[in-house]
Amino acid sequence: MASRPFSEERFIAMFEKMQDRVHHNAVDKGFWADPLIALEGRVPDKEIRALRICRALLLVHTELSEATEAVRSGDPVSEKIPDFTNLEEELADTVIRIMDLSARFNLRLAQAIVRKHTHNVEDRPYLHGREF
Repeated sequence: MASRPFSEERFIAMFEKMQDRVHHNAVDKGFWADPLIALEGRVPDKEIRALRICRALLLVHTELSEATEAVRSGDPVSEKIPDFTNLEEELADTVIRIMDLSARFNLRLAQAIVRKHTHNVEDRPYLHGREF
């Protein structure tokens, strides 16, 4: 099967479709049941938004910690998705959490990935100017 040439537009469109699916599932599974709703009207909206984002980022951090533990444990086969290793599973969970967060707050993650990659390719030196 011949591979199709890379298309930034196609990547963004497909990424955003998956991001929406991920977010809808997270909502359905209760991850956005909002204990911060009690603060509305008493705390500035900007602060409530920041707390919601930080709460979601903590879940991203949890997945990265689980990925670290997978490596420390010798990266065995995943019990949940046996065709993959624990590291692959936990990195997938990390991306899923990031996609969910981005969908919830209307962040342009796919576009930012494309733009940041272009910047890294065109404007960054070897090792980004560092020793490692």
